[in-house]
Amino acid sequence: MTKPKQPDSLTDDQVEAFIYNEINRKGIIFNDMIGFTGAVNPNPDSKEIDKRDLRSNRFSSLSEYTRMLELLTDTDCTYFDHIPPLRISLQDLFRFWYSRCVEKTLVVEMILEDIFTYFREEMRPPAEEQPQLEMALDFEHLAYTETKVRKAA
Repeated sequence: MTKPKQPDSLTDDQVEAFIYNEINRKGIIFNDMIGFTGAVNPNPDSKEIDKRDLRSNRFSSLSEYTRMLELLTDTDCTYFDHIPPLRISLQDLFRFWYSRCVEKTLVVEMILEDIFTYFREEMRPPAEEQPQLEMALDFEHLAYTETKVRKAA
C-alpha cells in the first residue's frame, strides 16, 4: 500500500493539520510530548496512579528533533541519522516555522548576520599559500639510534 503523494506546496494550515492528524493517528497525548521514553500516565487528571494504567511513551526518543522526525517520516529515526525523506517538504516546514513558531524580531538579526557573513567570505581575497614545514623524520640522523639505545640499556 503506497501513501498518497503530498501536494507540491502545503499552506501553513495544511501543515498544522497534517501534524495533528499524525499525532491523533498515533494516539499521542500531552504526557507523551513532555515525558521521558519510559512509562506515561494516560490519565493525567487522575489523583492516583496505578502501575497497570501506565503505558509506554508513544515516542521512542527523547529529543524534540527526533520526535518530530518520528511524526514526519515513515522510518525509525535516531538522533544521529541523516534526515530521512520527510512527508512534508522542508520549504513548507520552514515557512510554517517562520510564520507560527518564532518571534521574527529575534530571528531577523541572526538571519541578516548570516547573510552578511556569507557575502563577506565570498568577497575575501584568496589567502596566500603559507610555506609548509617538512614533516618527514630522518631517523639515521637522530642522536639516539637503535644501537645506542640498546647499548644504554
